Amino acid sequence: MTVGAPSGAFPPPSPALQPYHGTYQSISPMPSPIFNPSSGPPHSPPRFSASGSISAGKHQASGSFSLGPPAYPKPQHGHSASLGSVGAHSRPSYNGESNNPSYNPAVAPVTPYHPPARSDSDSEPETEKKPKKPVAVYNPLPDAQRLLQELKHTFTRPQTEPLIDILPTLTIPQLSALKREYKKIYNSVNLAKHIKSVFTTSTPFGKLVFAVALGPYESEAWFANSWYQKKETRNELLIESLMGKSNIDTAAIKAAFRDAKYGGSLEKAVAEELMADKFRLAVMTQLSCTRMEKEERVYLDDVARDVEKLNSILERPSGGETEMIGIIVQRNDLALVEISLQYKKKFGRDLAKDIRKHSKNLAGETLLHVLAGALDKPLRDAKLLDQAITAAVEQGREDLLITRACRMHWEVKHLNRVKRAFKKKFRISVGERILHATKGSYREFLLRMLRED
Repeated sequence: MTVGAPSGAFPPPSPALQPYHGTYQSISPMPSPIFNPSSGPPHSPPRFSASGSISAGKHQASGSFSLGPPAYPKPQHGHSASLGSVGAHSRPSYNGESNNPSYNPAVAPVTPYHPPARSDSDSEPETEKKPKKPVAVYNPLPDAQRLLQELKHTFTRPQTEPLIDILPTLTIPQLSALKREYKKIYNSVNLAKHIKSVFTTSTPFGKLVFAVALGPYESEAWFANSWYQKKETRNELLIESLMGKSNIDTAAIKAAFRDAKYGGSLEKAVAEELMADKFRLAVMTQLSCTRMEKEERVYLDDVARDVEKLNSILERPSGGETEMIGIIVQRNDLALVEISLQYKKKFGRDLAKDIRKHSKNLAGETLLHVLAGALDKPLRDAKLLDQAITAAVEQGREDLLITRACRMHWEVKHLNRVKRAFKKKFRISVGERILHATKGSYREFLLRMLRED
């Protein structure tokens, strides 16, 4: 005789879903889909056409979405098409895509919307287009020589000024050029490894400089590796280094991962280091690189199905994380925005708030990170930055500030939006907070990296 749930009742939640009071349990309220994103224009165009589709042909950097031509060719009359089979990466299809006779993926293209050009400050409309200044070609040799001159002195305490002057403001291509040049002039030595040998990563300054010298993908792989290297696991490091990223970025981080114990495989590390629960399922789903590409069309019928499914889960007292992972981790940002809007419209409740109340565990924390990034990434990152500074001051925990500041600084336009959202939300600039929370060369590097020097 087997003992189970009573007839008609839902099964009990997984015992591996441990209670967890994390980042998104402490930085509420979440970004709302009802209001314009912190980086968006005051008036946004309609999101969908009368045909019932949403096009993500171009996801505007300002936070608005443009309606555009279909991402894939319109199928010929009499033939069906499945979004799940298009592109380099496959993804799980929506239920009923191929079997539902009412499902019609053939949608007429609509006229693309082109928003007016906006200045980076987002404060005043651009009246005149200023002529572009010629971009100077970066010559990495002088910087490589200056860094080498300082780093090769093993018998004296190295000065930090060259690293602070050079590394924080380099673009990704410039950093790549500098690392190639450094190898060329110094016996094929890797710049990041040389820095690590001189400035130990047991100090905040050494850790920050090493992370920046690694570059965007290598640093994320290192953060993902660092999450399980200490006695206390740092789940935020793993969540933020991977979740919500594109398939291309995720694949690049996986390729950059280094750990001899797991043969350089991030999937093996996650499978071994995490217990078999819904949090591991969410991370492994992200690592499968099957998320909807941002160019994929989003259909209103699919959005409606997702909204109904999420509502049925969130009305239960617990459980359902597996199904929510299948929706939130797998859908692209445009789909998640529409799901949040339609959920609010139909049920009068905020999706993020409902998830936070329902899933007070690592799986819920992961879903909230992805959802917040889709709804308003600048505001989400501003809140994360504020929490990281507070953790550095009150708990002596520098890893959150290092990883989050490093991650944000690679895209200057996004960084500027984060700083504006930070100033608006907390009534103080990022620079002022950093100034009072840090000291020494570590502070100088942070301020320069965040363009607050």
